[in-house]
This record gives sequence, structure tokens and C-alpha cells, in this order.
Amino acid sequence: MPVDTLSPSRARLRHTRADLKEDLSMLRQRVLDQRSFLSGWRNLINPIEVRTTSLLPDGAPINPDRLVTDPKLFTRPILRKDGILGDAAYGGQQRYVREIRRTHNLQVDVGKNQVQRIQSFGDIGTDLNWKSITDTATAPTARR
Repeated sequence: MPVDTLSPSRARLRHTRADLKEDLSMLRQRVLDQRSFLSGWRNLINPIEVRTTSLLPDGAPINPDRLVTDPKLFTRPILRKDGILGDAAYGGQQRYVREIRRTHNLQVDVGKNQVQRIQSFGDIGTDLNWKSITDTATAPTARR
């Protein structure tokens, strides 16, 4: 049975005591803002979390809580000789978390309408910033 990805579902991103400890640490370091902190603990419709990371030069001082430990946040993760994850695409440098933002997934009618039009073989509108089949054709005026 196919999954309908456009249907809203309620979920909470953060649950455990370890999550709370991490969030409070990130809040104190201003990596996580107050609004994103609260959004992680509320039941929201289709919540999302975005983490931005940067490369950390070797020997640079950083709070160990901010070091990235999730291999999915690396371009090409490798385990360095010191037992810490590094990015093979950038000479094995470590990554650290710059920002964490959480919110509900904003769904607008444009996307839903576009999918419905395509599935029903209807017209294709101009809602997605590309010329459509339903637009009127324009041409330069003829000169005498």
C-alpha cells in the first residue's frame, strides 16, 4: 500500500532525558534558539530539524558537545586514528554543529495542487516558477 506523504501527522522530535540534556547544553551555547528548543518538545504536524555544520581545523578549541557524532552529517565519514569521526572529503577534518533549527513542516497548497494536477493529467499552472502550458503565448509585434 503506497504511503501518502502529503497527509499531516503529529510527532515529537525529542523524547528522552539525554535529549533534554543535549538541548539544554546547545541552548546555553546559543546553537539552539528558544523557539527551536520548544518546537522539539511539542507535538507538531510533520516536524523537521535542520542542523548546519562546519569543518573544524585540527587543534581548534571547541566544546566537545558540539562535535558531530552522526555519520549522516558528513560528506564522506571516516574513523580517524584518534577514534573520532572525520570527513574524508576534507582531509579527515572534524565537523561541529553551528546551528540547530526545528519547526513544523510548512506545507502550502501550491505543492499539493501541483501534484493533483499532474496525477489527474490536468493543466500545469505557473505556481512553481516555470512557464506553463496554460499561459498565453506572446510574440513580438510585427512591423510594417
